[in-house]
Amino acid sequence: MPYSVRLPSLVCDFFKLTETAGRGTGESLAQFPVQAGEYVLADRGYSTTLGIHHVVSAGGQVTVRVNTGALVLQTAQGAPFDLLAALTALRRAGIVESWSPPSGGPGSDRGAGVGVCDPKNGRSDPDSA
Repeated sequence: MPYSVRLPSLVCDFFKLTETAGRGTGESLAQFPVQAGEYVLADRGYSTTLGIHHVVSAGGQVTVRVNTGALVLQTAQGAPFDLLAALTALRRAGIVESWSPPSGGPGSDRGAGVGVCDPKNGRSDPDSA
């Protein structure tokens, strides 16, 4: 059941009862209506190219924990983006980096920039970069 809340109030602003089997039943950001200017925060179950592009194409922004098994990342030239190599270049905890536009995948007409918080400590502190 797709369910979303508003922060910081934690008031439910959307939910949808879906079928248990068949097309359109999976966890996806595409299940949610998105308004221009909205900011979506989602866990790795929503880390798919289709869902992220749904949010971006509606004028929203999204932060999602990466699921490397489901999210297709590509360079602007369409080559696979080596996320592990990019993360390895982050030498100390607390570093925040971004690469643009490594997103896309089959059928996408627009990339979305990707920002990464150092996974070693989970903090995003621009002052320490």
